[in-house]
Amino acid sequence: MLKLKSRTLITLSLAGLLAVSCGDKKPSIEQLEDELSQANKNVDEIPKIDEEKVNQILQSIPSPMETAFLLKNKGGEYNKTFLNSTENQKKYTTRYEQAINLGIYGTDLAYANIYEMSADGISYLTTVSSLADDLDIGKYFDLGTLKGLINHSDNMDSLLNMTTENFEKINKHFQETKSSQLSALMLVGGWLEGLNLLNNVNILSPGSAELEEKIGEQKIVLAQFMELLRMYDYDPKMKSITEELAKLEILYNDVVIEEREGEQRMEFNPEMGMLELINTTVTIVEVSEEKLKQIDTTTKAIRKSFIKS
Repeated sequence: MLKLKSRTLITLSLAGLLAVSCGDKKPSIEQLEDELSQANKNVDEIPKIDEEKVNQILQSIPSPMETAFLLKNKGGEYNKTFLNSTENQKKYTTRYEQAINLGIYGTDLAYANIYEMSADGISYLTTVSSLADDLDIGKYFDLGTLKGLINHSDNMDSLLNMTTENFEKINKHFQETKSSQLSALMLVGGWLEGLNLLNNVNILSPGSAELEEKIGEQKIVLAQFMELLRMYDYDPKMKSITEELAKLEILYNDVVIEEREGEQRMEFNPEMGMLELINTTVTIVEVSEEKLKQIDTTTKAIRKSFIKS
């Protein structure tokens, strides 16, 4: 049984950390078919991710930076095998694959950066930049400024604020181009990779209440993603992705998250100018060791299908 402190988390998959000029790449047959499918789609049927929904999800997802910090603080050593190899980038030829792996690589970039692995950081930044170029969203970023922020850990607040603002621009761009599902896939990719990192460290060094808590509370985030993704069930490719994540949803149904009464405490009320008795609440997360193992196994299987490894 784990006590979970309530908090607000600012997030964005660092998938957006790039600013490169668009290259003259010849589109693949899959890309052309994808674009043709979107062009033929009735515009009125394409859902938009409203600002309230985006903010709700952004507030609930642990940021890649937060996840990496947690793993490092728990004594976890840097392990490159946890990450999606940059060699896999050439496999991602459709916009769906590019968007979801942009999120995955963004989290990997954050992980390498927190551990100050500069060579890997450059490699992942280059990969992220290339995928963003493929999706035509590199123009929203100042690469020079972002590189400077990444290289200085004391600028993390500024980095998170900038990337959050840039995600809003990316989301608007994808909505205007009738590709709002790509915004969802970027977030899903970043989130899934973060969960995979948490699982890996927890399996190697079990017994951390904080790690188990973090894994269990992803039930809330996943529920929001599923609600969002099911808006795109008309799209066969999106529906297949949703069906993959639904395997995790089934497992998380057995994870219990509930609020209970906590201790009473005295707090000063400045408006009343006096102390008053406050009733507090705690959020309890209950997840068994067996369920944690199942979540790990399923997450790895889903991730493998996404990264095509």
